Amino acid sequence: MIVEDIDTHENWQPYLALTQKANLHACWSEPIFSSSDEILGSFAIYNDHIKRPTDFELKLISSYAHLASVAIEKENNNKLFKEKEHQILEQIKKSNDILEDSLRLTNNIIDTVPVRIFWKDINGTYLGANKLFLEDAKLSSKDEIIGKNDFQMPWGETEAKLYRADDLEVMNSDISKINFEESQTNDKGETTVLLTSKIALKNANEDIIGVFGSYMDITKQRNTEDELREQKVILSHQAHHDALTGLPNRVLFNDRLEQAIEKAKRSNSKIALLFIDLDHFKEINDSLGHDVGDEILKTVTTRLNESKRDEDTLARLGGDEFTIILEDLHQVQDSSLIANKVLESLSKSMNVNDNVLYVSSSIGISIYPDDGVSTKDLLKFADSAMYKAKDEGRNNFQYYNSTLTELAFERVVMEASLRAALKNEEFIVYIKHKSMEIQIL
Repeated sequence: MIVEDIDTHENWQPYLALTQKANLHACWSEPIFSSSDEILGSFAIYNDHIKRPTDFELKLISSYAHLASVAIEKENNNKLFKEKEHQILEQIKKSNDILEDSLRLTNNIIDTVPVRIFWKDINGTYLGANKLFLEDAKLSSKDEIIGKNDFQMPWGETEAKLYRADDLEVMNSDISKINFEESQTNDKGETTVLLTSKIALKNANEDIIGVFGSYMDITKQRNTEDELREQKVILSHQAHHDALTGLPNRVLFNDRLEQAIEKAKRSNSKIALLFIDLDHFKEINDSLGHDVGDEILKTVTTRLNESKRDEDTLARLGGDEFTIILEDLHQVQDSSLIANKVLESLSKSMNVNDNVLYVSSSIGISIYPDDGVSTKDLLKFADSAMYKAKDEGRNNFQYYNSTLTELAFERVVMEASLRAALKNEEFIVYIKHKSMEIQIL
């Protein structure tokens, strides 16, 4: 806009006081456009006298307006750049804070979990580890482990080679190891049981760049489990075996006899049950003491084991009562061979605590399925036959027959009657005086 005379131009009338005070009488102005044709402002030249610009002056004004446009856009761009830069820096700072918080949380988690954690590069160089791992490595800070390999750690060369080979296997195969239990023996010969997990580390391009691993020392746990298993075996043995002789007890005897019966059913074979009772053992035990009695029982056990076949089951039912289960008998008479061997073996002298002792035995024999088909019946009938051997003078064996059951029943009835008579005071004592003649020579 060209204003040759400000004093007479209608647009300037409201501002004449200001222009006259400043001695401004002409104004030539040019709008300032941005590179996108937006108006940024105007460039004006004032004169102290009335004047119309020449063509040159008009071109000069236009050039100045363009220069002003460039300067203003540059300033605006600088401000915009600084604003963007500030926003970016704030965003970076915010992201860094979030990353640091996340990293701090991750480190806290890694340091809190009850496992050893580590990560290495593809060459086996440590990049980091948690506190528990550092404790194993006898290091105080994470900075101390960075850059080291297993051959520079306090464990021996044997372990270092093992770890390196294991890392390479995981990285080369790209197959993770999860909760893999392994035993390791160090250079000192000490064995450690570890529960190990390893995975290959990869970058954004899925290239393998290292290995991430964790392990837990479960040596104490496995030792405890082994001890518990041993205790379980011991308790099971104690529950099924006699403490003094180590022979199967009544519980295991019943189980073995039931198994033998089932086997005999399938194979249509016979079983003989020998019930062995030591003669006059109670008198020896009472007169010489339980220590001597225990030694006798141990010696008897040894001799009975020597008398039976390897496949036969020898058991101690309690006290001085023993049993032998004879399986797969071809004929009933075969059991008499074993019975005779037992009688002969036990009748030999025993030297116990400087005492030469003689112990005989009485043996009762029942046959499956001839005499009975259950463990209860076979044991009961062998017991009856044993009492028959006692009645026959001891140191012999007797086979069961049905008559023995009747005798045993009569014996039980008699014992019950005697007990009842004693309780009811039904016995009357008669005393007969016997006179004696004395001759004096």
